[in-house]
Amino acid sequence: MTSLHGRRYNPPPGTSPLHDRAYHLEGRLNYDTLEQELNGADEQIRLGAVRRVLTVPMFEENQVPRFLKVLRGTLNDPSVAVRYYAKKAFARLKRMVRRSDLGISMPEEDATPGDGEAVEAPTYVYGSREYWLYELGSPDYKFRIKGIMELSKDPSEDSYRRLLEMRQHETHDHVLATLVKYISYFRRPDTFFAIKDFLDHPDSRVRANTIEGFQILGDARAVPSVLPFLKDHDNRIRANAAKFLVMFHPEKVLENIREMLDSGSEWMKDSALYLLTKVEVPQVESLLLDALKDRSEEIVEKAVLGLGYNGSTPLAVDALTKIEAGSNPIGAEPRQFSDKLKNAAAGALELLKRRLEARQSARTQ
Repeated sequence: MTSLHGRRYNPPPGTSPLHDRAYHLEGRLNYDTLEQELNGADEQIRLGAVRRVLTVPMFEENQVPRFLKVLRGTLNDPSVAVRYYAKKAFARLKRMVRRSDLGISMPEEDATPGDGEAVEAPTYVYGSREYWLYELGSPDYKFRIKGIMELSKDPSEDSYRRLLEMRQHETHDHVLATLVKYISYFRRPDTFFAIKDFLDHPDSRVRANTIEGFQILGDARAVPSVLPFLKDHDNRIRANAAKFLVMFHPEKVLENIREMLDSGSEWMKDSALYLLTKVEVPQVESLLLDALKDRSEEIVEKAVLGLGYNGSTPLAVDALTKIEAGSNPIGAEPRQFSDKLKNAAAGALELLKRRLEARQSARTQ
């Protein structure tokens, strides 16, 4: 089986009858084998073992403390996939403890100070750096995301260190996507190395935001790693790669935008038109004029808006004037334009004329 990235994917252990029999002794789960595989060297074997902890129908109560301790180590596994499922498996065993009232001391609670009485959670002033640092450990991923974003506004060394630690154990894709982008606002010399491995993350949003992080850093060391993403199947990844690479390889970005506009995917065309409003490449107006010939009115409307911001010659004025009047631009197939598109053309035309007048005025001064 081949993944979207063209890599060979082998299903994890625990998915075949033969392996299931090896996992059981006389109808019981072989816990020794399970622990060995959780600590094994092979990533796929560890992944299969973690999934088994997560999905096995019956898990003996007297084994719960043992595997809570084993899974504590797995939470820091180098594999993102293993960490992701280990967190879920760990949470499942903790729920078993609470539901059954087994009287089991959880591993993370073994070091309770004093005489064992509950320790009150610390309180901080809402919005302070200490508050958001504390929220990085929240069980609610939305609070962790908010903490990352808030800490990036006041990039202290302590905050940066905590985010570096967080990337080692965080398993929620949305949180990781936020982390790899916002940690880049700290602009530390080692940030490039802190996020570059996330280019291989299975989640497309994490990969896209990693490239956006490189754009924030403006780090040329990322160029060789990002170049292949100009051909990615995901339109957002491809667009982010182009936004980053335009400062180093404008000609490659221009070629990439042309390919996106010529693709059969409306999402790719949409991203290409978005790019033309964000990057400076030659022939922007020419590309936007060509997009006016597209069969999709939504694509035409985005090209119309793009000409309002990036048009620069009488050709753009003429094309927008025609669309406002309901006529077809030169080279476009005859069609009827909606009032929405005509109004968009009128607004873009007014903006373009103001821009051209201001440019002319600046030249004569």
